[in-house]
Amino acid sequence: MKLLRMNRMIMAAILAAVMLLLAFYKMGMGFETNDDRCIIEMLAGTITQVPDAHVQVVNYLLAVPLMWLYRITWQIPWYGICLILFHSISWFFIFESILYCFQGGAELSVGAGLCGGLFLISLYTTGLMQFTSTAALMATAGYVCIILRQDKKGFWRFVCLEFLSFLLRSEAMLMIQPFGIFILIGFLADSAQWKSPEKRKLLYGVGIAIAGILVIGFAGTWMGYHHREWREYDKYNKARIALFDYYGTPEYEEVRDILDKYQVTETEYEAYRSYVITGGTINSECVEQLVSFMKNKQGGKVEAGSLLKGTLTILSQEDSLSCGGLVKIMWVCALIGIVISRRVRFLYPMLGLGIARTGVWCYLLFKGRILNRVSYPLFFCEIVCLLLIILCSYRESQRTLWQKTGILVISVIFIFNGYKTGQRQYRYVCSINEGQTIYIEGLKEVRNYCMDNPEKHFLLDNTSFSFYKGSVLETEIYKPTNAIYTGGWNGSSPVNREYSRNYCGVDWKDIYVIVYDDGNPIDVQATYITVRYFSEKTGRDAVLEDRFSVSHGGSYIVWHF
Repeated sequence: MKLLRMNRMIMAAILAAVMLLLAFYKMGMGFETNDDRCIIEMLAGTITQVPDAHVQVVNYLLAVPLMWLYRITWQIPWYGICLILFHSISWFFIFESILYCFQGGAELSVGAGLCGGLFLISLYTTGLMQFTSTAALMATAGYVCIILRQDKKGFWRFVCLEFLSFLLRSEAMLMIQPFGIFILIGFLADSAQWKSPEKRKLLYGVGIAIAGILVIGFAGTWMGYHHREWREYDKYNKARIALFDYYGTPEYEEVRDILDKYQVTETEYEAYRSYVITGGTINSECVEQLVSFMKNKQGGKVEAGSLLKGTLTILSQEDSLSCGGLVKIMWVCALIGIVISRRVRFLYPMLGLGIARTGVWCYLLFKGRILNRVSYPLFFCEIVCLLLIILCSYRESQRTLWQKTGILVISVIFIFNGYKTGQRQYRYVCSINEGQTIYIEGLKEVRNYCMDNPEKHFLLDNTSFSFYKGSVLETEIYKPTNAIYTGGWNGSSPVNREYSRNYCGVDWKDIYVIVYDDGNPIDVQATYITVRYFSEKTGRDAVLEDRFSVSHGGSYIVWHF
């Protein structure tokens, strides 16, 4: 028995290592969005010259050790290594827990196939990593451990994975909790299970563990952001997120009365809408009033029926990466698995899963923001939960020839559809990462241009440089540079505000703004919002200073104010 357990662990480790290495070799590992690039720039001190742990979206308790590593050297991709490590740990625990359900060589082969199918349907979030999807993967892995093992080892794996998930992205960890908790309650809902002191102790332990994680996690947030300036920024940032990410920015004429109260000009507001956020006159109170305006404008009560219908519509919609279709197939497979194993009590976790998915999707539809880095981890979590039901029902069956044949057929269906899904995701990820490999060279050349002119103060137009994301193991673009950004989601943080004032001076005299050259005549590009905004801010006309091309084929204009 001990030898079998050791073989499962070795097999899981080999599977996880081989699959991640193949994924890296065949399609590369890049970032899905520029958010992770911005996080590394803060941790490494790329812009502010001093590494800083106030990255806001990652818990302070995790950001501090990463910051100290970057203080040692920026030439090692500490953050990227951290994400890859989290993926590796998650996949090892998922694979080992799945293999834990099987005995003997033939059954372990089926388990290995299921592990391969799971990995294939997550190629998108593996090849295009993001802190949100990585945190969701870890949270999902935690529930795989505790549901399939239901022992002390599974419990402590659960605690560790959920804690790391919360530190990386608390919202993603909390998003997975309804799925895990409701399906766990479903597994223990049977009267015989509930009478077992060990099962009740397990459920109580999960509740205490989650409560402890929340307490420690929020204590970490307080440690990093309890100062007055950070509390004020948090108030502003929450309003900004609501405005940009959920409600949308209104037209200037619609909110002119509000903006006039705060002495915000049309040019400044239009620049703000384009993420040119440099600590101007638009403060938290102003943004909150803009949010209130958009709430009233969009108004109306949300009908519960339309939300419930929307949760089902999500599964029927065709998506390019085929995740929704696989979810439907797995629901059917789970029902077949329960029938074959003759374990009707496993309808309880299916009911719990149905309640959880309905609640989570209703919330997301209500908020009106469903992104790939949110929806695909949720699809993956739902597929995993359904696979857990299949595995648990098989594990408790008598393993007759009929039942073994049933799990084999279900496995083949899952692996086949996982392969088809993985194929689409593979092609998509490869195209993105290949483009970024070429594209990121342009950012390096722009940064070198700035470093070759140390006497000048450069501002990189946020819109022009928002498409640079890069590889998770990239390092060159994170060395300290002679430039700041014109804004971004972290543009008004206390650290960035202070450095911008010191870098550009109080009167913003003699600054050089680098923007993408879209090929239009110079007199036309001089009318673009970024140029007009800095002309207004500095009180000086824009003067064409330089124009240069980079290796990816694009070119940039340098405006002097």
